[in-house]
Amino acid sequence: MDKRDVSGVPRHDTAPWFMKLFSEKMLIALCVFMVIGMIAATAYAFANSGADNLPVTIGTVPIQSSPSSAQSIGATVPYSFAELPLVECSTTFPNPGESPLSMPAMVNENVPTSLASHLSVYSDGLGDMKILGPRGWTCSALILQDGSSTLDVYPASERNVASDEFATPLGNLPSGSPDRELYARQTSACVSCAETQACPVFATAANDLAHDVGWSCPTQAPTNETLTPLSTTAVEIVDQPGVVGDAYPSGGENGVYAVMTYRHHDANGSWEDSCVLPSTEDTICLATLNNFVTEYGTN
Repeated sequence: MDKRDVSGVPRHDTAPWFMKLFSEKMLIALCVFMVIGMIAATAYAFANSGADNLPVTIGTVPIQSSPSSAQSIGATVPYSFAELPLVECSTTFPNPGESPLSMPAMVNENVPTSLASHLSVYSDGLGDMKILGPRGWTCSALILQDGSSTLDVYPASERNVASDEFATPLGNLPSGSPDRELYARQTSACVSCAETQACPVFATAANDLAHDVGWSCPTQAPTNETLTPLSTTAVEIVDQPGVVGDAYPSGGENGVYAVMTYRHHDANGSWEDSCVLPSTEDTICLATLNNFVTEYGTN
């Protein structure tokens, strides 16, 4: 079939056949390289996002062995980015005169859409550790000389009263304590500290502790504590009401759900975030633990 120009006059292709073939091959090669580049870029972004360490894809139930009473188990939990208030917690610093950093009033977080208006982000004064929690609560933080720290988030009405039964940071909860709180801790680069914190949960930490300092793990996980690996470096811990275990602080009337991390001789140390709430608020525990895994799951 002949070809015609815009005037309708017949025209003939003058380019040699090998040039047309070369052009077609070049176009195919270019497309292939573009596809390979897109795949490589996507893989790099995924590998560096921490998403490969999540138990499941964000947008579904985030923690695999989540509280059995949570209504969202087995169902899709829509996530979206939302501007949340950032609460800078009262922080005790290791050095006299050290002052907190200036932080923004709002931060953008990926959270369950239905909970966005009920959540805030709580941070220590240096921004080393941030956790999601119920909006309107208060908090305190402690940073030690070795860089380790704790972050405690709780209802202000439940502290410093005559019936105060809240153990943190003194120990686990007494039986029947109605304590509600979120508690996060990290050991920083102290190797033996990380091994001691993680050894009841991670066999690798127990082995490292024995090899490095010749110590046996000082505690063992109770038989009625549930441990579920989320990755090679993160474990979910579930302590049911009354069980004193590694989801610190546990033992009260509410179940405790936590995530702990450990990596062999890693400078980040071992991190843990625990959620102590009534079963009616399990979805908040799901949100804060999923956020913790996203932020610190590779620590």
